[in-house]
Amino acid sequence: MTSVTIREELAARHVVRNLAATVVTPSDEKREVLVAAENLELGNSPYQLLILQDITDRVRLENELRQAQKMEAVGRLAAGVAHDFNNILTVILGNTSMQLRNPRLDEKLAASLNHVQTAAERATALTRQLLAYSRKQMIQRRSVALNEVVEQTVAMLRRVIGEHIALDMQLAPDLPPIFADPSNVDQVIMNLALNARDAMPDGGRLTLTTTRVEIDKAYRARNSEAQLGPHICLAVKDTGHGMDTATVARIFDPFFTTKDPGKGTGMGLATVYGALKQHGGWVEVDSAPGRGTTIRTYFPLCPEGHVATVRKSEIALTEVAPTDKITILVVEDEDMLREFVSDALMTVGYRVLSAANGKDALGVWAKHKEEIDLLLTDVVMPESISGRQLAHMLIMDKPELKVIFTSGYSSELFGAEFESEKNHIFLAKPYLPDRLAQTVASHLQSRPAPAVALAVS
Repeated sequence: MTSVTIREELAARHVVRNLAATVVTPSDEKREVLVAAENLELGNSPYQLLILQDITDRVRLENELRQAQKMEAVGRLAAGVAHDFNNILTVILGNTSMQLRNPRLDEKLAASLNHVQTAAERATALTRQLLAYSRKQMIQRRSVALNEVVEQTVAMLRRVIGEHIALDMQLAPDLPPIFADPSNVDQVIMNLALNARDAMPDGGRLTLTTTRVEIDKAYRARNSEAQLGPHICLAVKDTGHGMDTATVARIFDPFFTTKDPGKGTGMGLATVYGALKQHGGWVEVDSAPGRGTTIRTYFPLCPEGHVATVRKSEIALTEVAPTDKITILVVEDEDMLREFVSDALMTVGYRVLSAANGKDALGVWAKHKEEIDLLLTDVVMPESISGRQLAHMLIMDKPELKVIFTSGYSSELFGAEFESEKNHIFLAKPYLPDRLAQTVASHLQSRPAPAVALAVS
């Protein structure tokens, strides 16, 4: 809104109220204001009263709130899509894997099935990225020396960014450890660095910096996502072409990319955003056309005296051949998935009973309670009885019952008390028949213990 426009408004209406405008200060800073103006006459002389209310911080906070609400809504959508895809991928990967075991399989058909399996594995990687964005992936937080992770990642980066880009590190010494999943930190660094590389097709300089920062109330007032207290900042700076304001506003959206078709999924920076949010951190972007981009990520420090408890990612197996004396109750609302799981377990010798929902499972339980050794159930089911509720009811009836929960979401979604329950483990979809069989065999051997979340590739 210009002064000319304000004068025009005054000429037409004599009074202006709550007129939004942008003004430029003597230091060349743009500020958002609300304008109130009125024509006055004092001592037979005309005057114009002009009042400006600086609303820059309010506008920024409102924009941040809208952005956060948008990201949250898209995150819920992404998590739902990933969940449904993981159900489908379990069926695809499971059945192709079982068919590929057939020694009499035609060579050409085997090649086609291998292509199907490879494509499904690529889709699995994409669903992991969706879960990362939606902050529903499984993470294993512990004390992490950020500088060490940066140095290890840079060793790999030098081989992939090309000789046309100079790579620098400016790592602050004696940094305290952060509280994070090291594999996620590595993924954040790689995604930011590769994004910076792509912004410099003609060469340039890529700089990775680590610093300790103290977030105070003044900073918090400027950034609603920030948390007070000490943090470690990892910054990735490039000398590329930079981005305009409209592009910056969208760079963390899933599948948004400025690259040519086929040259990027648009999930790299979305994954970074989700990983930082899940770790209790945040991301800042500083960019403008012609002056490159700096992306700063902020990680919380590891709590003092914290002893990391890392979930087991592999199951130690003792060779125990399953027998037909072991009965498993499989509860899964997806028909094809239930059929695959049942077939895979029967193939290695288990006796399987199945049900499509919690209500049907209770009916099967009433008839075969004494025979059932293990419950394998989906967590989220459309009927009124969820997998957790079903397991609770059956364990109340038979405390020694072993339980395996499975879901297209990660166990993180179901809260801390889900992980603290006794005598069960979690198997994330998608999974192959071998992993399913290993998980079942191991859990049948285990003694009742606090839950261990199983991350499945």
